[in-house]
Amino acid sequence: MAAVDQLLQRLARLDEVLDFIASPPASVPTPVVDNAARSVAIQGLSAFEQFLRERGVEWSEALTQARIPASRLAGGIVPYSDRIVQTLPRRFRDLDDSSRTSLVEDLAKTLTSFSYGNLVGHELFFAWSGSNIQTADVQGMLDLVGYSKSWSEVTSAWKELDPRFPGNSSAESIVHRLARLRHTAAHQVDAVLDPIAVSTTTRNVKLAAMLVDIAISHALHLMCLGEVVKPGLGAQLRVRRILRDGTRWPEYGPSAKRAHRRHSSMDEAVREASARAKAHSEILLALNGNEIVDWRSTL
Repeated sequence: MAAVDQLLQRLARLDEVLDFIASPPASVPTPVVDNAARSVAIQGLSAFEQFLRERGVEWSEALTQARIPASRLAGGIVPYSDRIVQTLPRRFRDLDDSSRTSLVEDLAKTLTSFSYGNLVGHELFFAWSGSNIQTADVQGMLDLVGYSKSWSEVTSAWKELDPRFPGNSSAESIVHRLARLRHTAAHQVDAVLDPIAVSTTTRNVKLAAMLVDIAISHALHLMCLGEVVKPGLGAQLRVRRILRDGTRWPEYGPSAKRAHRRHSSMDEAVREASARAKAHSEILLALNGNEIVDWRSTL
């Protein structure tokens, strides 16, 4: 789960910029503050994209380590080979010659594994074809792993996990807002950015990343076990929660009212509770009040 740790570190740095934007020193010119806001808007989507690249590597490695035949892939082999065809050109253009050679070699192993032996996963299953990710790209990843109503399933997880779920909203809207804000900041130089959209960037990135991670990880976990992805994701999730209580971080198992353990720090709580959560195929969620501060998925 190194990808989650890297994302949270990036978002912490962006939060420092947001603090500066919220209360800039009187001596700082307005254009400097505006440029800082534009940077947050652009870097927010970039952080989400980088998370999916890094998590895509972890997902593909998990598929390889599961030592399953390609026949267990949701929907069969064709959607996965089609996904490679769609995402390969962009990735190929982004690499230098030596990296392209490695990419081709790795892809050869994956394509061969579709017909012989155990599956060799590849990160291109979870890549996108354009310069920046869009909601359709995320939906493509969700469809790939077996969700027939992808955004509805992710929204059902949102309702279950987020104490601040606004109601009557789709998880798709979170990614859409991030992509739209990034496009405005990068391509409309004179545009005035919505200050609320900028101020909620890091929360939205964290939320989008968590929901997509949990949905895809849940589906891949089932796939590796030889089980089928069924509708009703939110109701299927078993959640182990860490809830801040003053200076302590109590850990609660699914549906438990008494703490399993009271940890002295969030880092300690996440480290110790994540092992228990993984052993029981649970989601781990850490909250400070109603704010989600960390998570760990089933894969």
